[in-house]
Amino acid sequence: MEILGNGGGHMKNKLMKLMEKEGFILLLFICVCLVAGGTLFLSMKNIGVDKNVGNEEFTIVGENEEERSLYDEQMDLVNNGEEAKTVNADNSEENEEKTLEEETEEKTLEEETEVEEDLTELEEVETVDNTAEDDENLDLEFEDDDYKETPEIVQDTATISLPMDGKVLTDYTSNTLVYSETLDAWVGHEAIDIESSEGAIVKAAADGVVKEVYEDDLWGIVIVIDHGSGLQTRYSNLETKEMIKEGVSVKKGDHISKVGNTAKVEMLMKPHLHFEVIKNGKLVDPRSISD
Repeated sequence: MEILGNGGGHMKNKLMKLMEKEGFILLLFICVCLVAGGTLFLSMKNIGVDKNVGNEEFTIVGENEEERSLYDEQMDLVNNGEEAKTVNADNSEENEEKTLEEETEEKTLEEETEVEEDLTELEEVETVDNTAEDDENLDLEFEDDDYKETPEIVQDTATISLPMDGKVLTDYTSNTLVYSETLDAWVGHEAIDIESSEGAIVKAAADGVVKEVYEDDLWGIVIVIDHGSGLQTRYSNLETKEMIKEGVSVKKGDHISKVGNTAKVEMLMKPHLHFEVIKNGKLVDPRSISD
């Protein structure tokens, strides 16, 4: 037990010595590291300070501020120039718009003036043409009037002659009715029916101009002669309308047609001439003015 105790103490002493020796070396190493690290830290800090110092000096010199001032001035000039250009552009646009408006107004006035002048010329031309046309129409009217002039009718007396000889089958009536075999009715009869054979000659009752030649649905072939002074004669139930033409002048006793059977309204009667006299637009008794 004693031997172990002495050996243990001896070993302890050796360990203590070793620790003291190695600890010194370790402590020395740590100190060296700390010094090196501190030196490195201070060196890096000095480098940063130097950099800041350089920047501060550069800032103090004021080159950046001068450059910025120059840049600001240039930008102000540029902006002012752009504003001036904008103002000038606006003014130019306004001036151009005004110029365009003035040109448009001038063109409009010129066009209106030209249109008015054209209208005036057209009116003058139309007036001249119308005057010429009126003159021509007047000439034509005078020519037509001369061409279609109705011959003057001179009546020696106010009497007429019956267009043919024969018995009066039906007298003229104005206030009474007569019986019609064809119509089987009582009717008015403001004319005279002169009996004759078919084909007998019908003569003009007086001098005059043939006014109408036509064919009627009820009265057959009809001829109307105007004798002037408001007097006309009408011949119905004729056979033909080829013996006379409208506008032809006739003398009293001229042959104008023949007795026929064309009047449907009197077709059941004996062959005859239906003869009417019109005085101032009214039917009168033919025998009242016949010689």
